[in-house]
Amino acid sequence: MLKRGFNTIAGSAEDFSMGSRMFHIMSVFIGLTLLIKALFYQFTSLQLASAVCGIAFLLELGFYYMSRYRGQVLLAPVLSSAKLALMLIPIYLYNGGLSGNMLLLSALSLFLIILITPQKQGLIWLSLVTGIALLMMVLEYLDPSIVQQHYGSRQEHFIDLGITYVTITLILYGGITVLRKSYEQQKVITALQTKKLRNLNDEKDKLFSILSRELGGPLLAVKQYLSVMKTIDLTVEERSMLEKDLNRSLDDAQYLLHNVVLWAKTQMDVSHVQLEPVNLQDLIHKTVGLFQARATKKGITVQVDIPEDINVLADLTMLKVVMRNLISNAIKFTNLEGAIAVQAEVVDGEAVIRVKDNGIGLTKEKQAVIFSLNIAPNYGTANEKGTGLGLVLSKDYMDRQGGQIWFESIPWEGTAFYVSLPVVVVPDYLNPQ
Repeated sequence: MLKRGFNTIAGSAEDFSMGSRMFHIMSVFIGLTLLIKALFYQFTSLQLASAVCGIAFLLELGFYYMSRYRGQVLLAPVLSSAKLALMLIPIYLYNGGLSGNMLLLSALSLFLIILITPQKQGLIWLSLVTGIALLMMVLEYLDPSIVQQHYGSRQEHFIDLGITYVTITLILYGGITVLRKSYEQQKVITALQTKKLRNLNDEKDKLFSILSRELGGPLLAVKQYLSVMKTIDLTVEERSMLEKDLNRSLDDAQYLLHNVVLWAKTQMDVSHVQLEPVNLQDLIHKTVGLFQARATKKGITVQVDIPEDINVLADLTMLKVVMRNLISNAIKFTNLEGAIAVQAEVVDGEAVIRVKDNGIGLTKEKQAVIFSLNIAPNYGTANEKGTGLGLVLSKDYMDRQGGQIWFESIPWEGTAFYVSLPVVVVPDYLNPQ
């Protein structure tokens, strides 16, 4: 309740800077102080001081409204500061002069002004407020008659000074508390940003390491192939075997580069999410078809069991990439003559897709870092290379779509990856036939 009230007065962090929110809070403190003063002076002999505080209260209310609800976040603090500085003159003249509370209020005004105005203006406001206070003291010293109103009694004097002291203490406490809170929040934000930057830098280094390692092999193979072609006469069978190996290396390099480009786009926030209804059966059948030749070559059976009426809200391009990576990995790490099952069901309004294989599974160490670039390079059951970048990209894409991805794995028994996305109802005539 207290936090909600604080946010209502200050404004949300999404809409206002920390400086503007601080001004809103201090403006409310200043307004309440002026209102209390105006009401107190109304019942004393300081009637004109009551009028000054009342007018100042209304002005402060207007400045708060300008900043909080009209977006005048630069003008309002300046006007409020000018009002605080200039009102010291009538308060001095109509509130007992040097024997009143003007010196206390000038110190408080300076504190508040420095708190709510840009740092570059600090010296200007310091000179102005201090100059006004010193000038009024000198003028009273030279001509005491300039003070127009005095306290009616010693009791009024002491009550006014007491109220002023308590008010100033509370405002100082509130202002310092806000400053400390702002400092702690900024400290946490800075620490998080530093950690994020460090992680991004580490991931960049790991990515470059992967690229230099994985692209070096195919390029070296091309170079060696060309060298062999120049120096050695190969039979048709030998040339065919070398070309197949070379083609596989280049396919792996192309697949890696494709994932690298997609991952780089996500890191630069240029991958825009476009959610739309996607039919799972149509997408997964097409995706499995892309890898059917690889699966057949290893004697792997891929069974697909996807109800035709399941549609999810997803980014089509991103979901294609996720499913390609999961099915490609399943084929890569499944033994010869193995089996892969791709299934989907609806659970509590979410479509859960499962890609399960009976391959080599994941060790506990690999499971702990499976969705990060910390995972070590590995090889499939037919010596296919794996970098782990595809799963990093898949995790990022699922997060961006508002979905989830997780897995279950038992070493040497197999792995099951799960993807969940919200189900969306699509009229029958829009579903693929």
